[in-house]
Amino acid sequence: MSPTMASSFRQFRVLFRHFFARLFYSDLLKFEDQQRESQITIMAFLAIAGLLAAHAAYEPFLLYGLFDKTPADLWRYEALLLTFSMAVAGVIAVASWDKLFLDRLDQANLRPLPVSGWVLFSGKFLSLLAFVFAVTATSNFFAVFIATAYPSEMLDSLSAGPAHFAAAMLGSLFIFLAVILLQSLFAAFFTPEQGRRAGVFAQMLLLLVFLSPFVWFPMLFHSLPDLKESSSALFRFYPPLWFTGVFNRLIGLHDPLLDPAARTGLAAIILALVACLLVSRLRLRKFMRGADATPARSRLHFFSGNRARTSLFLRHPVQRAVFSFFMQTLRRSREHKLQLTLFLALPVSFLLSRFAYVYLKKGFSGGALDSLLISLPLALHFFLIIGMRITVAYPHTLPANFVFRSSESGSLRHYMSGVKKALFCSAVIPPLVLSFPLSLCFWEPLPSVLHALYSLAVALLLLELCFFNYCKLPFASEHAPGKFKLRYYWPVLLIGFIQYQLALAGLGKKLLNDPSGYPVFFILAALFYALLRIHQRRRMVGERLVFEEEPEPAMLTLGLD
Repeated sequence: MSPTMASSFRQFRVLFRHFFARLFYSDLLKFEDQQRESQITIMAFLAIAGLLAAHAAYEPFLLYGLFDKTPADLWRYEALLLTFSMAVAGVIAVASWDKLFLDRLDQANLRPLPVSGWVLFSGKFLSLLAFVFAVTATSNFFAVFIATAYPSEMLDSLSAGPAHFAAAMLGSLFIFLAVILLQSLFAAFFTPEQGRRAGVFAQMLLLLVFLSPFVWFPMLFHSLPDLKESSSALFRFYPPLWFTGVFNRLIGLHDPLLDPAARTGLAAIILALVACLLVSRLRLRKFMRGADATPARSRLHFFSGNRARTSLFLRHPVQRAVFSFFMQTLRRSREHKLQLTLFLALPVSFLLSRFAYVYLKKGFSGGALDSLLISLPLALHFFLIIGMRITVAYPHTLPANFVFRSSESGSLRHYMSGVKKALFCSAVIPPLVLSFPLSLCFWEPLPSVLHALYSLAVALLLLELCFFNYCKLPFASEHAPGKFKLRYYWPVLLIGFIQYQLALAGLGKKLLNDPSGYPVFFILAALFYALLRIHQRRRMVGERLVFEEEPEPAMLTLGLD
């Protein structure tokens, strides 16, 4: 090996390890032990989720004689498992959006070094392939064993496990290539500012797309044989069914509909790979030229330009400053938008799926539609307000807190008032804007207005409870990572939502059927809201803004004993 090739190979190895490690790195966790704990937790969660999904999918084939199953039935259950596997791969690909190609940090750190563009690109691309392999292997680790063992007696072979792993790997590779291609198109043909805006919108939309199959595909699962009998277009355009065809062929079965789907999947991977390489070449040229992103234009906040409206809604300069900072940060921060999208993706997917189900099965009439319209604003408010409570804890512009520290004086009332009004505009109003016109399409105006007021009252109470005794500046206060421990307590959140939804949707339906109860509810809600506000104001007397959270005791331990 020549010295030049040996030097390039050494550079490639270093860059490969660097890029591969960056794909697992979380910017929100600042300590190495927290990074390691987070990675282990996520890998364990993926593996256990894959275990549960595979067991649920393949359990009928463990005692196939009792369930009257044959090898020809395997494809339907494999399609369910591949749908979940590819959806997880899609969520991870979207979460890694900024790390899928060489970014500004790489440009600042690596571009001045004597490293060729080809070595940079090779290290990045192969690290991505290794990342896809690692993610797929982790999420399907137990699934491979279950797919091997459960149908082994029926198939008289152990081919189902390796076939599932190959199909899952091809499915994950296709998803990652599709996301990389979309991101590369934005970066190659748009200006940096246009690409950034399009990227934020694409990430939010893709999260909804990838999380929605967890809701609607189980509803469709039992209809798959009928769709297969009718040669539905779903088999030509639904990617998990393409790779289900690959699985079917690998276990030695032939099917007139799944075989063409398998060929479609393999052709899609080849086309996506070629397109990624071609578009990435254009991106690489742009990267090597050192093109910097154009600075974003400063945009005025929602209330600028209308002094009368501002003076009525935001009466104090501190309120205006906090409101403006909150809204502009939420508008500009991609990370916080994606966090909110993660909270909203499943409820939105569920509501849309239920809406489609009600329309296809029962039509737009009857109690099912009424229940859906009653639940719509309640569910959106719950996840949006809870999501805001967790999202605002993560800082975006820490230097901004020095501005507020230097200007802080007197009571916290105006600071918290500005925060609550910003939350009102960003978390309370949008669900009502969405649900109220929809209810007008199916209800009379008076019931629509009354239910909108009912939803508004519930949302205001939920907002006060979630931000009770909140004395921090959103997006500008230091946060101790891992404090919420959502990965441990998400079942509690889910159970709380179910109880919240059952109780308040049931009450909303009763009030809709008997409007005479609305005045009593509004009076009680107003009294409870007033008590919360009075108690909150009393607690804030003498308090100051909190800019630094106390870290966990384990974070302070030096381990010297």
